[in-house]
Amino acid sequence: AVPTSYVAACLLSLTAMLRLELPHINILTKMDMANRYDLAMPLEFFREAQELHRIAPFCGVQPCSLDEDDVVEEVSPYARQLQKLSGKICELVDDFSLVCYEPLDVSDGESVAKVVRLLDKCNGHPCGVHAPQSLIDDATELFLLHRGGT
Repeated sequence: AVPTSYVAACLLSLTAMLRLELPHINILTKMDMANRYDLAMPLEFFREAQELHRIAPFCGVQPCSLDEDDVVEEVSPYARQLQKLSGKICELVDDFSLVCYEPLDVSDGESVAKVVRLLDKCNGHPCGVHAPQSLIDDATELFLLHRGGT
């Protein structure tokens, strides 16, 4: 839930895509836990990874809730430099316009099946290959077993 980590992940994804020159899928994991965090932007923003300059102001700033009695402190020189650097990195990633993420919620069998289909397609399997219902059921059962549910 730290904006600088997301910017770093976008840069890492872009670097891997450009250097490896292989089919590439970026997966945004732990989507089942996303509602626990107060995100700086809507979830779709993180999935699409477009217009990243919008997140740069949140880099280097400690999240806080503002009440009537709270005083907003001035941003430190380090935070300003981090925001400037993050802004330039965001601009670079945006210029290539290659990075996007596929959400993965391990508690949702359909989500797992969609990622498996994307991976199959990326690996050269024929288009239209669908994950069998047994894979969806197995993924859901595995999640529930790991979680302690039934």
